[in-house]
Amino acid sequence: MSTVGTVRVWYAEDGWGVIDSADTPGGCWTHYSALEMPGLRSLGNRQQVELEWEAPGQDGFGFRALRARPLGEPPRLRTLTGINRYPVKSCRGHALDEAVVEPWGLAGDRRWMLVDDEGVAVTARRHPRMVLITPHLQPDGLLVEAAEVEPLAVDVPADGPTIEVRVFASTAPGVPAAEGAHAWFSGVIGTSVRLVHLADPTQRHTDPLYGLDSDVVSFADGYPLLLATQESLAALDALCPEPLTIRRFRPNLVVAGFPAWDEDRWRRVRIGDATFRVVKSCARCVLTTVDPETGEKGPEPLRTLAGHRRWDGKTWFGVNLVPDTPGAVLRVSAPVEVLESAEPEDPLR
Repeated sequence: MSTVGTVRVWYAEDGWGVIDSADTPGGCWTHYSALEMPGLRSLGNRQQVELEWEAPGQDGFGFRALRARPLGEPPRLRTLTGINRYPVKSCRGHALDEAVVEPWGLAGDRRWMLVDDEGVAVTARRHPRMVLITPHLQPDGLLVEAAEVEPLAVDVPADGPTIEVRVFASTAPGVPAAEGAHAWFSGVIGTSVRLVHLADPTQRHTDPLYGLDSDVVSFADGYPLLLATQESLAALDALCPEPLTIRRFRPNLVVAGFPAWDEDRWRRVRIGDATFRVVKSCARCVLTTVDPETGEKGPEPLRTLAGHRRWDGKTWFGVNLVPDTPGAVLRVSAPVEVLESAEPEDPLR
């Protein structure tokens, strides 16, 4: 529901206020994250606003604002502001202007992975220096770079013997790269690893509890794509004692123009010509505590997330997507539309 209201009071230090309107008797509780103006964190007393609300409310109020903006201000453009691809799981990614959507994720995303002698995924959770390795996709493989070592060209391995590799509870056949690649990565991160390629991404399925039996995924943790919003990052950054960048969370897609945490409600979205199911929110792990610029670990952002975004013993940021239109091309600045939403009180999990 939407209406026009007047700000009764705004508590700037606490980041919330009350808006009165004929449709919200008793007042509408409004948090700054609902304000649809970039960088706006407060409203003035008696200021008129356009208001979208729902019931029940919060903190004793019968209504809660979903979106609010000063009267007469145009709505924010809802757009795709970033596309990121990570050729090797847990290594450094790179920004793109456009990308093809495949059933298992963005073209070229996480088709390579490091594994230990047992075939289990090796990630920056335990080896944070991995985030400092920069892979570049080449027509016939990879070029990988890291400090204090010579770059290495790695060919896509020809069809040959596969080994069973494991990402959490799921397995898939991986094709080992050449021995020189194993030695290069082992030397950089300081432990014995092998580099494997996912030759057939149709062989690894997502969790059937959160999708269809036909949904498939690359070497990403669990789902084809991860999406985050600039507004949720800004809301978290305002709570965190140290500045955060979106790179901490390694999303494939970054969008803007929505209230903070609005993505908790989404179930289907369209971005340009591509449509996606929003199948599950993303529980965050210690990888977010690794500084992507230095490889150093710290307590944030998990400590702050635990104080504000904790459910079921986990912390949550971003949402997982499954594409329904493989072959579509995503481009930065494409419009974003929420096709279906729900009204949960907390993330989809």
